[in-house]
Amino acid sequence: MSSLRLLSPSSVKSHVLNIPTKGAFPNSSPSGLPAVFYHPFENSTDAPGTQADGALATTESQASPLDPSDIEQLVSKNGFEPSWRYGMFPFDHYHSNVHELLIPYKGTATLMLGTTTTLSVQPGDALLLPASMAHRCVESSSDYSMVGSYPRGASQWDTCRGGEQGAEERIRSLGKTGVEVDPVYGQKGETPVGDAWGL
Repeated sequence: MSSLRLLSPSSVKSHVLNIPTKGAFPNSSPSGLPAVFYHPFENSTDAPGTQADGALATTESQASPLDPSDIEQLVSKNGFEPSWRYGMFPFDHYHSNVHELLIPYKGTATLMLGTTTTLSVQPGDALLLPASMAHRCVESSSDYSMVGSYPRGASQWDTCRGGEQGAEERIRSLGKTGVEVDPVYGQKGETPVGDAWGL
C-alpha cells in the first residue's frame, strides 16, 4: 500500500513558469507551454513560495523523504513511465522530443530553469518541464535524488545543449503529446498541470 498522501488539488499552490527564449535555449517560446512547479504531496513542508531573493522554494525546513517506488506507481497510473532515479546534470540542457516529470524523493537541491529562474526543491515537490525548457542543477545535498518520468510511449529523450538543428520544429510538432492528465492527480482540469496546460 502506498504511503503517499496527496493534498487536495484545490489547496495546492503552484508556480506557472513561462520563460521566453534565452540565447540558444528555446524554453517556453516554441510550444507556448510553461513549466509547472508545485507541492502536491503531504509531508513536512508547505506549498511553494517565493524567497526574498526571488528564488522559488517550498520552505526552509527539511521535508520528510518519500518512497520512490510509491511515486513510480502513482505516475504509472497516470500515463507516465518512470525511467530513472538520480539527480540532475550540472549543465544547461533540454529535451526537444519529450516532456519530463521530476519528483524529488530525498535530499534538497537548487535547480535553474530557462537559464534565468532558480528553484529550491525537496521531497513533496513536483516539476513538469515541457520539451524545450532548459534546466540544470546548481547545487544539491549529497543524497539528492528524484524520480524522472516521461509520457508512456514517448520517444527516447534526447539531450540538447543549444543550437541543435531541427529542435524547434520537433518541439512545435510535439505539442502536449503524452500529457493527457495531470501526472500526479490523474485529472484533466482543476489541477496545477490541468489548469496551466489547458488539459
